[in-house]
This record gives sequence, structure tokens and C-alpha cells, in this order.
Amino acid sequence: GCFRIGELYELGLGVSINIEKALEFYFRSKKMNYIPAIKKIAEFHYVGKHLGKNHDESFKLFRKASEMGDIESQELLA
Repeated sequence: GCFRIGELYELGLGVSINIEKALEFYFRSKKMNYIPAIKKIAEFHYVGKHLGKNHDESFKLFRKASEMGDIESQELLA
């Protein structure tokens, strides 16, 4: 649920775009170990979108998703 709400705020679907609220919901979802949220935050860190560029944090999060069984993250890190 939290991840989807984050997407709504990020994309402005049915609500005004609000990146701060989107990040709040993405981080809540990450705390619940929801893989798509972990990957979304990792992507933001990798490209510097909304959070600033931080490749170390991005790698750490993709590795976490990989260890949780996410195939895309495993392939990305291979």
C-alpha cells in the first residue's frame, strides 16, 4: 500500500505531485522490506533523482534486494 501511494504522489495520479510525500511513502515501504521500494530508492540514489547521487548507497540497496531474491537486482550486480 505505501509503495503505491508513493507512486501516486511521485507521478501525480489523482493527487498533486509531491516528491517529499512520495519519498516518505517509499521509505516507509522500504522499512517493511518491500523489494520494489528498496529498488526505487536505489535507483534514485544511482541517478541522483530526488535524493542526490550516492552510488555506495545504491549498491547497498540493490545488494539487499538481491539477497532477498530479486532476480533483476541479482542480474544488475552480476
